[in-house]
Amino acid sequence: ETYRVARDEFEFQQAEAIAAKGKSEPVEVWQVVAAREGESVLPRDETALVGRQRELEELTSFFERIASERRAGAATIVGAPGLGKSRLLLEVARQLEQSHAVHWGRCLSYGEGITYWPVVEIFKSAAGIRQSDDQETVATRLGTFLEELETDDLDELRTIASALSNLTGISTTPRGTYATSEISQAELHWGIRRAL
Repeated sequence: ETYRVARDEFEFQQAEAIAAKGKSEPVEVWQVVAAREGESVLPRDETALVGRQRELEELTSFFERIASERRAGAATIVGAPGLGKSRLLLEVARQLEQSHAVHWGRCLSYGEGITYWPVVEIFKSAAGIRQSDDQETVATRLGTFLEELETDDLDELRTIASALSNLTGISTTPRGTYATSEISQAELHWGIRRAL
């Protein structure tokens, strides 16, 4: 009998167990059968946050300050494994979501084409782009996102559009201005920074 379970953004189906080298018992196998649309990459954790109020206040006030000053900033949470770094970050994000748009991007541990993976996830989230969207829908959603940026400089918008089109995998900028393969790495990085 097979059944499906959902974990984060994927659905898995149990398959027939296999005999694996070095194992005395058959090993359970689970196959990815679908991506779950609309699922957040935000980790799910129902554990109460305990003993981190000072760090929580420090991080939320830091993010509120840089948001009010409209400048970039970075915070680093460092500690031994199991100390609660991810749980603290989750709580900071939940508090900030009450007054700000919070977008997540994760680093993958292996694979091809993952250099910009977290950046792509962030921009897709901000533009409302889903895995199942076709090229035309991606271009439309990306175009709407670009129109909401606070700049009227057409050269700047073209470079940002080309950078984000390149990252999201569409072959031309949203209005078809030019092919995204024409962008240099320096322009790509500039476009990412400016969009952020």
